Amino acid sequence: MNKIILLLFLFFISPNIFFSQNNPETKRVYWESVHNITVTGIDALYNFKFKEAEEKFDEVIKIAPADPRGHFFKAMIYHYRYTFLRVRTDFDKFIQLSDNVIDAAGKVLDKDKNNSNAMFYLGGIYGYRGIVRSQENQIVRAVWDGRKGYSYLENAIEANLNNHDAEMGLGMFNYFVSRIPSSFRWMIKIMGFNGDRQKGLEQLERAAAKGTYAKNEAKWWLSQFYVAEEQPERAFKFLNELADKYTQNPFYLQRYGNILLYWLRRADEAIVVLKKAITIQNSEAERFISTSYSSLSDAYRFKNNFTESIQWGQKYVSSKDIDSSAKDYTYYRIGLCYELLGDRTTAIQNYQRAGKNTDAQERIKAPLTYADIILVKMSNNFEAGDYQDVIKSANELMTISSLNEDQRGEKYFRIGRAYFELGNFDNAIEMFGQVLQIKNFKQNWILPNTHYRLGLAQLKVGNKQKAKKEFKTALKFKDYTGERRIKYGIESELDKL
Repeated sequence: MNKIILLLFLFFISPNIFFSQNNPETKRVYWESVHNITVTGIDALYNFKFKEAEEKFDEVIKIAPADPRGHFFKAMIYHYRYTFLRVRTDFDKFIQLSDNVIDAAGKVLDKDKNNSNAMFYLGGIYGYRGIVRSQENQIVRAVWDGRKGYSYLENAIEANLNNHDAEMGLGMFNYFVSRIPSSFRWMIKIMGFNGDRQKGLEQLERAAAKGTYAKNEAKWWLSQFYVAEEQPERAFKFLNELADKYTQNPFYLQRYGNILLYWLRRADEAIVVLKKAITIQNSEAERFISTSYSSLSDAYRFKNNFTESIQWGQKYVSSKDIDSSAKDYTYYRIGLCYELLGDRTTAIQNYQRAGKNTDAQERIKAPLTYADIILVKMSNNFEAGDYQDVIKSANELMTISSLNEDQRGEKYFRIGRAYFELGNFDNAIEMFGQVLQIKNFKQNWILPNTHYRLGLAQLKVGNKQKAKKEFKTALKFKDYTGERRIKYGIESELDKL
C-alpha cells in the first residue's frame, strides 16, 4: 500500500485545528478516538480488507467531517483498488473522492495558511492523482498534479526538517521524476522538477529507519525501487517485514515470489513462497491468489516439469476476473507444455482456446521441431537459473546442421546470457558477437536484446565506450516484445555512465 501512512503523521501532531471542543481533556479523548479508528482502517487497508477499511473511514468522516483524514484514506481505498485490480470505475471514484480531500484541506489552509498538516494531505492526494493518471496515460495532467503535490510537500517539510515520515513523500517524487522516460524529460524541466534518484532512495531509507507512521509506506516503495535498481535482495528485506505484519494480504508474498522467479531466476525458492501465498484466504485479494497460480505454472515450466505446469495453468484460467489476453496466453503455454510432452492433439485444443494469441496461431500451423524443443528447454533452463544446463543443451544443438537463422541466433543468445550469469564475460561477448553475425531474423526481439546484453557484458570488462555504443544501437529498435523493460534498463545504464 503505497502512500497511505505518509500523511497520517500530520494530524497526530496537531489535532486541535480540526476539533471545536474547548475542554482540553475532551479534545484529547475525541482526537484519540478518531486516531484509533483511523489506524484500524489503515491496518484493514494494508490487509486488502477494503470493505472493512471503508467502514472505518466513513466513521471518521462522520465523527470529524472537517478533518481531511477520513476523506483522504477513503479516497486511497479506490486508489489501491484501481492500482492493483485495474477496475476503471475505481479510477473514477478515486478522482471524485480526491476532490473531497482537496476541499477539506483547502478550508483548513484558508484559516491557517501555514498548516503543514493540510499541506501534506494536499501534497499526497495530488501526488496520487498524478500516479493514477499516468497509469491511464494522461501524461500532461499527471505531471501537473505531480507538480502541485511536490510543491505542497516541499512547503510542509520546511516546517519540520526532521520529519522523516514526510521525507517519504519527497523520496517518492525524487525517485519517480528521475526515472521519467527521456522522451518526457523536456516537460519535466519546463515544469521545474529536479528529480534525484539517489536522494530519493536516501530519503526513503531514512523514513523506513526513523519514521513513525511512514515506515511501512517507505518499505513498500523501497521494495519496488530496489527491484527496478536490480538490487532485489534489498527489496526482500522490506517485503518480508510487510508480509509478516499483514498476514491477510497475499500480495507481498506473491510479489516476493515473482521477484525470485522472474528477476533472480530461483525457481525452487519461488515455488515455496508462492505456495505459501495461495494459502491465504481473502475474498478481496483473490486476484493475487490467481496470479500466484500463473507464476507457479511458469515456475514448473521453467523447471521443465510440464505436467505440474499444466495443472497450475488450468487453475489460473479457471479463476475469476482474469484478463482475456492473460487467459489466452496461459492457454498457449498449456498447449506448449502438452506438445513438449508429445501430446500434439491436446496441445492444438489448447492453442485453439488461446484466441488471437499469435504464438498459439503459429503453433497450430507448425508443430515444434526437434531443434525448437531443445531451444524451449534451453530457455527454460536459463529462466530456472540452471545455467550449466543451458550450455549442455547448446552442445546438443551443435549437432543439428539444419538450424534456421532465428534458431541459430537464439542458441548463441542463450549461451551468451548463461556465460554472463556465470561470470564468464569474455565468452558472453563472443556469443553475443556470433548473434550479430546473423542476418534476417524473423523474431524482432533478438537483435535489440543482444545489443543490450552485449553492452552489459562490455561494462563488466571495463569497455564503457563499447557499452555505450551497444546501448545506443539497441535504443533504435522499436515494437518488439519486452521493449519497455529493455529501454528502461538502457536508460538506467546510460544515466550511470
